[in-house]
Amino acid sequence: MSPASSLLAGALLAAAVLGAPRPNPEPELGLVRWGRDFEHALAASRSSGRPVLVLFDEVPGCATCRNCRPGRDAELLARFDEPAWNNPVLRFLDARGHDVVARADELYSAHEIAGRLVEALHAAGRPVPAYLALTAEETQTAHRREATFDMTCFWEGEANLGALPGVLDVHAVNTGAGEGVRVTYDESRVTNEQLVRAARERQCVAHRGTAAAGRSAVGNDHLHALAASPLRWLPLTPMQAMRVNSALAAGGDGLAFLSPRQLALSRRAMAMTPNALRRLAGLSRPGDVDGLVAYEQRLRVALGE
Repeated sequence: MSPASSLLAGALLAAAVLGAPRPNPEPELGLVRWGRDFEHALAASRSSGRPVLVLFDEVPGCATCRNCRPGRDAELLARFDEPAWNNPVLRFLDARGHDVVARADELYSAHEIAGRLVEALHAAGRPVPAYLALTAEETQTAHRREATFDMTCFWEGEANLGALPGVLDVHAVNTGAGEGVRVTYDESRVTNEQLVRAARERQCVAHRGTAAAGRSAVGNDHLHALAASPLRWLPLTPMQAMRVNSALAAGGDGLAFLSPRQLALSRRAMAMTPNALRRLAGLSRPGDVDGLVAYEQRLRVALGE
């Protein structure tokens, strides 16, 4: 994963000791702009209070092709007792160059990396941005369950259930009884029974959820509040889109779930005139995290950047 520009930038300072591109089956959530001056990163950490993220990696990425050349990289490998042939290692350091969390290697998944970022920020006494917390939650694959509920209204159902802790995704569907919402949730955080109870408390459920998944609703019935907002153009993950939709439906602005880069894009989108917005008519945000980086590039072209 390359976590950063869309979702994960700004929480830590990044410095690459050894880095090389390699095939990656994980979705790209953004672009890391790695620094190469380690002492400068430590100085920036002293100024900002943010921990430093350091990547140790093989170049070009195989055990038989070791980067053992003398120089600054070799000095840092020796300083941190890292072998030149190791698999990716992420270390999180304070301004003195000391680990803020224990060293770990073989972190390949988006969930593992996002989780380590959250852990490092907690250890450093730094706030965890909402967009990073959502990323760590959304990219986990264990404990996922689905349930489809017959609802009195697509819009209220998605908005109310999408705001609940432990809910990872919602989708408006047509069930045999009418309007419904398919919910993906983390069973370790919320149970099906709790979802049913919460829906009834909010008076947006007609009766107990059905076993069938249902057919996807069409048009603006999915995430209706977001679909009616200029924020619909943003490169959002499904969980971000769900939470922004719930916030908008409740009368909020949803901006708390956005990264700094997304906030900058949101200001551009919300300031566009109706004529300018027509340039975005052909864009369609991906329904999952794959393709978000490419979508952001197309959006920036449409915005004239």
